[in-house]
Amino acid sequence: NGDAKLHPDTILEAVKLAESDQTIGSVQSRIMLWKQPEVVNVTGGMVHFLGFGFARDNGKAWDGVKASFFTFVQNQRKIPQVKNEALTPFEIAYASGAAVLYRASVLQQVGLLDSFLFLYHEDLELGWRIRLAGFKNVLSVDSIAYHNYEFKRSIKKFYWMERNRVLVHFSHLSLRTLALLTFPLLFAELGLIAFAIKGGWIREKLLVYVSLLSPRSWKYVAK
Repeated sequence: NGDAKLHPDTILEAVKLAESDQTIGSVQSRIMLWKQPEVVNVTGGMVHFLGFGFARDNGKAWDGVKASFFTFVQNQRKIPQVKNEALTPFEIAYASGAAVLYRASVLQQVGLLDSFLFLYHEDLELGWRIRLAGFKNVLSVDSIAYHNYEFKRSIKKFYWMERNRVLVHFSHLSLRTLALLTFPLLFAELGLIAFAIKGGWIREKLLVYVSLLSPRSWKYVAK
């Protein structure tokens, strides 16, 4: 991302891990907060069974860091720490696009970021394709990036997140799995409609339905 900076060894460590295993399709750096460098932004993307993508360990203190003033503040506020087992390279659902190294030969096989999605879930969707092709997405704990990240409740953001959540889920899950998820998905939609009304973005939620019912969306899912 343009709002990220790298440790001097970031790329070196990512390449080192990628070269250790030819089944690795992507390596995400350990992404910390720029303004709070001992706090995690994301240690890998996760996918909820209803299609929501979210950041693993967001807001947690990184274990094993040297004692500092932040450590004192952390103890006072009781900020949860990343578990010790996360201090070694591990497989993740997908790599956050904020700082990731992709293997070129894998991209040649599965394709690039999907332009139809435009914003949000595009890194999730690519990570899913990489896994379906038999490769792994992993986190390198020694490849460190610092992200100037702040969560912002943009109305436009909700539209793209909701639209793409449904498109990606219906594109990658089998009909049998979707049938099993019918009632949870419907229940979630009712909750999201209520949330949209309360949050003032019901217009955007309705536009999501308009977009999903268009022939372009059906052709996309079928393809």
